[in-house]
Amino acid sequence: MDIWLALGQVAGDLLDLPVFHPSEREETVRDLHNLQSRLLARVGLRAIGWGQ
Repeated sequence: MDIWLALGQVAGDLLDLPVFHPSEREETVRDLHNLQSRLLARVGLRAIGWGQ
């Protein structure tokens, strides 16, 4: 949960930065979503007993 909340703070901070390239915001959002998916996958993997 701590990582999820920290990622939210990082996302907000990143999206507040000035945009220097037209696709920068889209790429940043995609990367953040990939990290969110990775975090959510870990919960699912633990639920099926992965890594125990």
